[in-house]
Amino acid sequence: MIAPYGLYEMSNGEQIIIGVQSNRDWMPFATDVLGNPSLGTYPRFFDNSEQMANIDEIKVLVAGTFATISSAEPLNQFKRGRVTYTTVRDPHALGQHEQLRARGRFMILTTPTGTSEVYRPPFNISGLGESESSVPALVDHLLTRAERQQRVPDSE
Repeated sequence: MIAPYGLYEMSNGEQIIIGVQSNRDWMPFATDVLGNPSLGTYPRFFDNSEQMANIDEIKVLVAGTFATISSAEPLNQFKRGRVTYTTVRDPHALGQHEQLRARGRFMILTTPTGTSEVYRPPFNISGLGESESSVPALVDHLLTRAERQQRVPDSE
């Protein structure tokens, strides 16, 4: 177990997950993010075993500090102090994530009513090729892939 670790709400309503993984990370976190260098050497928080023993107190300190700042403010301090963190994104914001875009994790899916951009399946298994990029119409689920590809739409 590590402390502090968990989900915290920022003053702008956004949420962030942090994990201070070592004693080396605690001092920059206390100094740069919490704004209180004395917490870095405070006996009740001096190392991870003390932090775990006093986790409730740490949670109150972190939550109180984070409630006064927006999620954008501490990100540079987290990076500088090598503190593990991530912002919590809703599905729409996740779709705009720069790393998912850079790694080509989206595909166009054809549906009976049009096209839609969706996430690629999480697995890239060698030799299996791409996942099917269409959603079958209502009765098409009863047909094989080959039968669906050969099917001519009903004329009305």
